[in-house]
Amino acid sequence: MSGTLAGLLADAGRSFALPRREMQQLLASACACAEQHLIAHPDAAVTDLQVQQFRVLCRRRLAGEPMAYLLGQVGFWNLDLAVDARALIPRPDTELLVEFALELDLPGDARVADLGAGTGAIALALACERPGWSVTAVERDPEAAALCAENIRETGAENVELLNFDWCNLQPGPALELVVSNPPYVEEDFEDLGGSLRFEPRQALVAGPDGLDALREVIPLAAGLLRDGGWCAVEHGFGQGAAVREIFQSCGYSLIATHRDLAGRDRISVGHWKSPS
Repeated sequence: MSGTLAGLLADAGRSFALPRREMQQLLASACACAEQHLIAHPDAAVTDLQVQQFRVLCRRRLAGEPMAYLLGQVGFWNLDLAVDARALIPRPDTELLVEFALELDLPGDARVADLGAGTGAIALALACERPGWSVTAVERDPEAAALCAENIRETGAENVELLNFDWCNLQPGPALELVVSNPPYVEEDFEDLGGSLRFEPRQALVAGPDGLDALREVIPLAAGLLRDGGWCAVEHGFGQGAAVREIFQSCGYSLIATHRDLAGRDRISVGHWKSPS
């Protein structure tokens, strides 16, 4: 045996320059227990394998790897979702898309598509809040789609359909009431993705020279999928609001608006669709 939980934490505090809360979370993960167990049972014994796993996690965290990947889960809306390097980590800012969608006056059996679903965070949050909605999660990357499928199963949402192909292959069918998307929107020549972003899949971040390539696909595509009176809502970078509104306008949307995140930065833009007469 290799000592106790409290002893291992104390030793790690001397060896690794990490916040204590992060070390507690990593130790709980290595020991497959809740953080509360560490606090309630500091004298519980740990095995050599648990010590080894804990130290590996600490070293990975020191190298900058996101906590969400190390812990294998992340909280989004009111869900705990599995997450790993197959998909982008859902951010709190993206909950603004969910808030906007839930505030719309949509029918109880609304049809919704989430383009570029990743972990399935947006699709699952909407599906769980509105069990009468039919939500389609579209994800072209096979590995990200597999992770999304895992979250659908774990969440138990029966009103979510997963499509593993490029959103450009979507064919107009029964018209949708809502299209949402958090597509890639980082400029391709942005050399330093910053801190933990370098661990996340590049294809989920980068979208052409100005970061707008994916948005130039999603917004007009949505116009062909929406019924009259439907909505498209997309996330984008804080400096892209004006450009995204121009894309909406060029596609014939009305009631175009940009909403700001909690930091007061442009974060999502929306448009209302009505077919030309």
